[in-house]
Amino acid sequence: MVFVNGFAVFINGNWDVATFFFSYTMVGVFPILYLGWKLIKRTSIIRLEEVDLYRDVAEIDEYTRNF
Repeated sequence: MVFVNGFAVFINGNWDVATFFFSYTMVGVFPILYLGWKLIKRTSIIRLEEVDLYRDVAEIDEYTRNF
């Protein structure tokens, strides 16, 4: 979806610099922000096998029942 969001800009006669930058700026900005965060905060990437999706589930269920 990211790459076809502004496809109309590439159709002959529809080129607009503002639309191009509005549609595709985040394609370059996101990796810079992601890598910057990883380097500055020194966080690591957790492997899928190590992710605990069940920790604190009881607490979350209790909160949603009382909310």
